[in-house]
Amino acid sequence: MPLSRISDRYPNYRNIYFDGGDLKGASVFSEDSQMVGRVHDLLIDETDRIKYLVVDLDQSKYVLLPMLSCSKEANTGSLYARDLSREDIYQLPAYGDSSGPKAAVASGASRPMMPLESSVPVELTVPVNSVASRASGSLSSTTHTATVSESASDGHSVSLYEERLSTQKSRVKTGEVRISKRVVTETAETNTPVKKEKIVIEIESIYGGDTRIDVDQAEVAEDGSVSMAIYEERAEVCRQVTPYQNVSIRKQVVDDVVTTQETLRREELDINPDGLPYVDWIENPSAKH
Repeated sequence: MPLSRISDRYPNYRNIYFDGGDLKGASVFSEDSQMVGRVHDLLIDETDRIKYLVVDLDQSKYVLLPMLSCSKEANTGSLYARDLSREDIYQLPAYGDSSGPKAAVASGASRPMMPLESSVPVELTVPVNSVASRASGSLSSTTHTATVSESASDGHSVSLYEERLSTQKSRVKTGEVRISKRVVTETAETNTPVKKEKIVIEIESIYGGDTRIDVDQAEVAEDGSVSMAIYEERAEVCRQVTPYQNVSIRKQVVDDVVTTQETLRREELDINPDGLPYVDWIENPSAKH
């Protein structure tokens, strides 16, 4: 199964796989708690599962440690290889090609191609672009394998590959809304009807007689002066806090469609005949049977 470096396929793999963390640089211990090296890189398969850890043993030897044989310590983040001693880890398959592991890590090159021999299946590495990245949507380079084998009728079958778009969704935080209350001031007016008392003096003059004064509710002093109390209503303004609105706060999920365009590549046969050979082109040979 073809493998790819995790950073080549997903540049933001730290957020996708480890919630912002990383396994690169983590210490690797054998089953007897001996430190053997550190994690140099992570290799994932076509289903995006982490299959191998590339362990740097001594800056010159890189081995492939299966992910399923490791357990992580929660406190330190170190990895422990279960049922593998230090000697067993050093005997694991080496990672890298003939140009050295550091060149393979820098260029992303796969192992060298084998020469084509008769009646022997051969794997050819065909670099094509992988599925779209989860975060950016851009295509990243990886390696797929095309198998070329010789059949019993002295012919060859060639598998052609093409790129297809595959989308994946990740939940990311796009913003934050802070809701609070504030006090605003305004000037309000109110009209309150009030009553006031006033003095009404009525003078009635009778010709040929004395002027008569009706004091009614007035008080007459000893000196003959008249006094009367006058009252009025006055408005007293007071403020009272009462609720006037209820605000309901909730989140609602809306559906949206994001349209992206990518340039896809596809392999096609390129036939260059030498001379004038007879070529019988059959589109679908299985349809005849």
